Amino acid sequence: MNFNTTATIKEMRQIEASRLTGLLERNEGFSYVRLGDGELAWMLLAQDKKLSRWEKLSYKSELQKKEAYCVAGLQENKYYRLIEAFNNCSYLDRYDFQPYCYANLGKLKDLSRSITAEGNPVPEVSMIFYDWVRYEMKNYVSKHKCLFVGAEAPLVKELMKISSYREKAQVIIPEKAEILFQSVRDGGRNIADKLDLILQDIESQAKNTSAHTVFLSLGTAAKIICTELANKTGIRMFDFGSMLRAMTYSGSPGYQSHPSSHCPFIFRVSLHDFMTAWEKTNPNSDPINKVCKMHSQLRFDLLRKTPFSSVDNTQLNSENALDLSKENINYFYSNYYEYKKRLKCLIDEDVSVLTCHHEFKQLIDFLGVSKYGKFKKLIKKLINKPGSA
Repeated sequence: MNFNTTATIKEMRQIEASRLTGLLERNEGFSYVRLGDGELAWMLLAQDKKLSRWEKLSYKSELQKKEAYCVAGLQENKYYRLIEAFNNCSYLDRYDFQPYCYANLGKLKDLSRSITAEGNPVPEVSMIFYDWVRYEMKNYVSKHKCLFVGAEAPLVKELMKISSYREKAQVIIPEKAEILFQSVRDGGRNIADKLDLILQDIESQAKNTSAHTVFLSLGTAAKIICTELANKTGIRMFDFGSMLRAMTYSGSPGYQSHPSSHCPFIFRVSLHDFMTAWEKTNPNSDPINKVCKMHSQLRFDLLRKTPFSSVDNTQLNSENALDLSKENINYFYSNYYEYKKRLKCLIDEDVSVLTCHHEFKQLIDFLGVSKYGKFKKLIKKLINKPGSA
């Protein structure tokens, strides 16, 4: 596809989002799949038999700096199946507007797509699913029965029962849209061992409901399922990535409570509404998990936000991530008040949640969010001021 040489990047992206809609609507068995930096880094190591270098960083503490997470849901024996998914999907979003992907995609020896295969025609319109959700999704789901599948799908379903949420969600989901929601087997735990069972579950649900399009949020496993299921059954499949988290304003993934490595944003959801819905969809969650889930939500309140984009959440104290604007602080303290009310009940269940709470308090003091933290930052600034004794 050739773009007008005078078109802005924003215009180019809107055109490509519209083109993707046309491809989805015209072609049964169409699959949109994204090749992100995480998958690329993993596959480059896998092809060279060096996956032992792949670091799986686990979340241990609010104050620790290492909070990045590895590619979700795959083991080394799925390498060729993943490559085949990228080779055989209908539309490959190469993510090559991102510097890492642009510099390293050519090193992936086994990636070999047909010259006529669809994909983002230029790097500037890669990562197009953000713009598709922004400009195309509302109209698309108003015309077609859609099935949303992922760990957060039940949470969206529960939130849709809340009128204030439905009002906000109308930016992407009109009131009368025929939409369905399905969780994944065991909430997405141990995906690698259950990949084929999850595929069968989605195939069965899509056929039973006569869904026109399935939007799947399931980490790296989604690439395989989207391609294989579309090619096998003729169902339209959309690799939806982190968009279910964006639809729920989730600061952490699914049943887990540790902060996500990146947080996409569409609109805010209050902690009261979020936790009310989340607790209904996770009735067996223990007090520690609940309090840590709330910490992830409160962290999200402090992140720099641009609608329909994502922010890195691995280094909260960086200038690119932390935003102590009046709007963010107001939302934070409104939700912090709700948090303190819920905390009292959780302490009655398990007094050890106080340890998590005190650790979180240390974090917000360190960031300068609390009055004590602001005072410490001011003193440090005065001490470091040139000419001060």
